[in-house]
Amino acid sequence: MQKKISGFFYRKTTVIVLLILLQLAVLVLSVWRMANFFPYVYLILLLLSLAVLVWLINSDINPSYKLAWAIPILVLPIFGGVFYLLFGTSKVSSRLKKSREHQQKFKTKYLSQENALWEEAQKEPSHIVTQMTYLKQAGYPVYQDEGSLYFPLGDLKFPKMLEELKQAKEYIFLEYFIISDGVMWQSILSVLKEKAKEGVEVRVIFDDCGSLGLLPEHYERELNDAGIHCRVFNPLRPSLTITMNNRDHRKILIIDGKVAFTGGVNIGDEYINKLPVHGHWKDSALMLRGQAVNTLLSLFFEMWNLIYPDDTEVSSYYRKHNKATEKTGYIQPYGSDPFGTDTVGENVYLNLITKASKEIFILTPYLIVDNELTTALCLAAKNGVDVTIVTPHVADKWYVHLMTVSSYPQLIKAGVNIYEYTPGFLHSKVFSVDGEIATVGTINMDFRSLYLHFECGVVLYCTETAKSIREDCRKTMELSQKITLEDCKKIRWYHRLFQRLIRVFSPLM
Repeated sequence: MQKKISGFFYRKTTVIVLLILLQLAVLVLSVWRMANFFPYVYLILLLLSLAVLVWLINSDINPSYKLAWAIPILVLPIFGGVFYLLFGTSKVSSRLKKSREHQQKFKTKYLSQENALWEEAQKEPSHIVTQMTYLKQAGYPVYQDEGSLYFPLGDLKFPKMLEELKQAKEYIFLEYFIISDGVMWQSILSVLKEKAKEGVEVRVIFDDCGSLGLLPEHYERELNDAGIHCRVFNPLRPSLTITMNNRDHRKILIIDGKVAFTGGVNIGDEYINKLPVHGHWKDSALMLRGQAVNTLLSLFFEMWNLIYPDDTEVSSYYRKHNKATEKTGYIQPYGSDPFGTDTVGENVYLNLITKASKEIFILTPYLIVDNELTTALCLAAKNGVDVTIVTPHVADKWYVHLMTVSSYPQLIKAGVNIYEYTPGFLHSKVFSVDGEIATVGTINMDFRSLYLHFECGVVLYCTETAKSIREDCRKTMELSQKITLEDCKKIRWYHRLFQRLIRVFSPLM
């Protein structure tokens, strides 16, 4: 099976890469030939690049994204404007945009805020209400925590995940960026097949890019034949388009509308430390119970219908739950997507950073942040907030790790504490603020997650789970090595130069 998958991966990848390179070569050659033989065309292309550059500078898009495109336009004025029009102007395909407009009904119809709960929540401190209000106006209600549970490792999530799957009576929905054939997936798949035979409705979404080379060719057909409804998001095609950057990076499991899982853990053996790829794999996940599951259910249906719209009546999938008899804190799941200018994932992070008064813990695999997040982190540290960021010591992608390391000096000079998780690779996406607010999700601190991907997360306010998350952050820091300015200076000069160069183009990677 592994040989079969590996062979398919290399065949498909090779064909896609070769066809894209061929298209790129034809494009460059065509423009070059026209420029050589037709002076007017050459002039038009120069004016086009100038017009694109002027428009880019005056647009309201992220300044880092502007700079990343401005440099190639200036260096290659003949091709730069054409390349931007082809690859830089539209983040999402028109088909996805049209389909998404149709799916907005799910958010408004099934995700309504309970007025009594909202009035009660507004009694919380103002910095908590501010975060709640932002996500509420973005369409994500506040719920009372009905039994959330934090998993500091994928190893701990997996057995609980299987236990809950085996108790499914009505439906099971899975949406994952990566599904990799192995111990974890085969254990889950055996339960899914058994449940499908029992009449439980099973739906699966996986991202084609994330799972490339990890599953057999046309794997969705095999699942459909087993009674498991499967859809593949944004299949890779050999075409020159930036829409291939839009990936479904979410990790969601929903069972009967009563229980849901999310967080950084994909379905693959490295995530549960059955396959040592980069040392010990540190990841985090969250289990929700109760009405808050409805938000993740809405995100799942939104993606399901983005891939292929249908008119399935979904009201029966949503659940109403009794309000907890005692105060247990609040919980607010949310989604982030590349459709609009309101970058929900980044705004959640910015709100958490700017409203902190005592401490901020951040666990992130990548630290490739724009000016807004960098400024917020530095300002928080200068204001006396104890800011601690933990990143991996063992890299999964060397060039991404170089960009992460290039962010260290500026943050350290401002008073931010930087640690690297020495046992292996850290894949958690976790914030803990003042020990009372936390968020766990799929959103990395990089441009892809913040601007290009479909993501999700959960904010927890004054819950026992938020305390557990804070404690895990502290323990993770204790297992990590602190990075100082002296450590940064020890890096060889040509490595530092390469870091600075590659950091300029990080928004495009």
